[in-house]
Amino acid sequence: MNATTHKLLAAPIGSVWVFHGLWSKVLGQIPRHELIVGRILGDTWAAPATLAIGLCEIAMGIWVFTGLFRRTCATVQTVALVSMNTLEILIARDLLIRKVVITAPRDADARKRNARSVSKRHCITQSSHHRSA
Repeated sequence: MNATTHKLLAAPIGSVWVFHGLWSKVLGQIPRHELIVGRILGDTWAAPATLAIGLCEIAMGIWVFTGLFRRTCATVQTVALVSMNTLEILIARDLLIRKVVITAPRDADARKRNARSVSKRHCITQSSHHRSA
Protein backbone atom coordinates (compact mmCIF):
# COMPACT_ATOMS: atom_id res chain seq x y z
CA MET A 1 0.00 0.00 0.00
CA ASN A 2 1.20 3.47 -0.73
CA ALA A 3 1.47 6.35 1.77
CA THR A 4 -1.73 8.03 0.55
CA THR A 5 -3.77 4.87 1.09
CA HIS A 6 -2.33 4.48 4.59
CA LYS A 7 -3.27 8.06 5.44
CA LEU A 8 -6.79 7.59 4.08
CA LEU A 9 -7.24 4.46 6.21
CA ALA A 10 -5.60 5.99 9.30
CA ALA A 11 -8.07 8.88 9.47
CA PRO A 12 -11.25 6.88 10.21
CA ILE A 13 -9.47 4.22 12.29
CA GLY A 14 -7.66 6.76 14.46
CA SER A 15 -10.84 8.82 14.75
CA VAL A 16 -12.81 5.89 16.16
CA TRP A 17 -10.17 5.35 18.86
CA VAL A 18 -10.07 9.05 19.75
CA PHE A 19 -13.87 9.34 19.73
CA HIS A 20 -14.48 6.40 22.05
CA GLY A 21 -11.55 7.30 24.27
CA LEU A 22 -12.49 10.96 24.64
CA TRP A 23 -16.27 11.15 24.23
CA SER A 24 -17.35 7.76 25.53
CA LYS A 25 -14.89 7.27 28.38
CA VAL A 26 -12.96 10.41 29.43
CA LEU A 27 -15.97 12.72 29.11
CA GLY A 28 -18.36 9.94 30.18
CA GLN A 29 -20.93 10.66 27.48
CA ILE A 30 -21.77 6.99 26.95
CA PRO A 31 -22.31 5.69 30.51
CA ARG A 32 -22.64 2.11 29.31
CA HIS A 33 -18.85 2.02 28.88
CA GLU A 34 -18.24 2.68 32.58
CA LEU A 35 -20.96 0.16 33.51
CA ILE A 36 -19.14 -2.48 31.48
CA VAL A 37 -15.79 -1.66 33.10
CA GLY A 38 -17.47 -1.74 36.52
CA ARG A 39 -18.93 -5.15 35.81
CA ILE A 40 -15.50 -6.49 34.84
CA LEU A 41 -13.29 -4.76 37.46
CA GLY A 42 -15.80 -3.87 40.16
CA ASP A 43 -17.55 -0.62 40.99
CA THR A 44 -14.60 0.74 43.00
CA TRP A 45 -12.37 0.68 39.93
CA ALA A 46 -14.97 1.57 37.30
CA ALA A 47 -14.38 5.34 37.10
CA PRO A 48 -10.56 5.40 37.31
CA ALA A 49 -10.18 2.39 35.00
CA THR A 50 -12.62 3.85 32.46
CA LEU A 51 -10.60 7.10 32.47
CA ALA A 52 -7.33 5.16 32.03
CA ILE A 53 -8.81 3.07 29.21
CA GLY A 54 -10.10 6.25 27.54
CA LEU A 55 -6.67 7.89 27.73
CA CYS A 56 -5.08 4.76 26.26
CA GLU A 57 -7.64 4.77 23.44
CA ILE A 58 -6.85 8.42 22.68
CA ALA A 59 -3.15 7.52 22.62
CA MET A 60 -3.93 4.62 20.30
CA GLY A 61 -5.73 6.97 17.91
CA ILE A 62 -2.82 9.38 17.92
CA TRP A 63 -0.45 6.47 17.26
CA VAL A 64 -2.59 5.44 14.28
CA PHE A 65 -2.49 9.03 12.94
CA THR A 66 1.32 9.15 13.15
CA GLY A 67 1.77 6.10 10.96
CA LEU A 68 4.76 5.00 13.05
CA PHE A 69 5.40 1.29 13.49
CA ARG A 70 2.25 0.41 11.60
CA ARG A 71 2.43 -3.36 12.02
CA THR A 72 3.06 -3.09 15.75
CA CYS A 73 0.22 -0.56 16.00
CA ALA A 74 -2.13 -2.90 14.13
CA THR A 75 -1.11 -5.80 16.38
CA VAL A 76 -1.70 -3.77 19.56
CA GLN A 77 -5.10 -2.64 18.23
CA THR A 78 -6.08 -6.21 17.42
CA VAL A 79 -5.04 -7.51 20.85
CA ALA A 80 -6.88 -4.62 22.55
CA LEU A 81 -10.09 -5.17 20.58
CA VAL A 82 -10.11 -8.95 20.97
CA SER A 83 -9.39 -8.66 24.71
CA MET A 84 -12.00 -5.98 25.37
CA ASN A 85 -14.68 -7.67 23.28
CA THR A 86 -14.02 -11.11 24.79
CA LEU A 87 -14.29 -9.76 28.35
CA GLU A 88 -17.42 -7.78 27.49
CA ILE A 89 -19.12 -10.78 25.91
CA LEU A 90 -18.18 -13.16 28.72
CA ILE A 91 -18.83 -10.87 31.70
CA ALA A 92 -21.09 -8.00 30.63
CA ARG A 93 -23.08 -9.31 27.68
CA ASP A 94 -26.32 -7.75 28.94
CA LEU A 95 -24.76 -4.27 28.80
CA LEU A 96 -23.78 -4.57 25.15
CA ILE A 97 -25.90 -3.16 22.37
CA ARG A 98 -28.46 -5.88 21.93
CA LYS A 99 -29.40 -6.59 18.39
CA VAL A 100 -26.99 -7.31 15.59
CA VAL A 101 -28.81 -7.55 12.30
CA ILE A 102 -27.00 -9.92 10.00
CA THR A 103 -29.49 -9.66 7.17
CA ALA A 104 -31.51 -6.53 6.57
CA PRO A 105 -35.30 -6.79 6.48
CA ARG A 106 -36.62 -6.72 2.94
CA ASP A 107 -39.20 -3.99 3.25
CA ALA A 108 -39.24 -0.51 4.80
CA ASP A 109 -41.99 -1.41 7.31
CA ALA A 110 -39.96 -4.33 8.67
CA ARG A 111 -36.90 -2.07 9.04
CA LYS A 112 -38.96 0.46 11.02
CA ARG A 113 -40.40 -2.24 13.31
CA ASN A 114 -36.91 -3.64 13.86
CA ALA A 115 -35.48 -0.20 14.71
CA ARG A 116 -38.31 0.52 17.20
CA SER A 117 -37.82 -2.88 18.83
CA VAL A 118 -34.07 -2.36 19.28
CA SER A 119 -34.61 1.15 20.63
CA LYS A 120 -37.24 0.00 23.16
CA ARG A 121 -35.07 -2.86 24.43
CA HIS A 122 -32.06 -0.56 24.79
CA CYS A 123 -34.10 1.99 26.79
CA ILE A 124 -35.54 -0.72 29.02
CA THR A 125 -32.09 -2.21 29.61
CA GLN A 126 -30.58 1.18 30.39
CA SER A 127 -33.38 2.21 32.75
CA SER A 128 -33.27 -1.09 34.66
CA HIS A 129 -29.51 -0.75 35.17
CA HIS A 130 -29.83 2.84 36.36
CA ARG A 131 -32.45 1.83 38.93
CA SER A 132 -30.34 -1.03 40.27
CA ALA A 133 -27.22 1.11 40.62
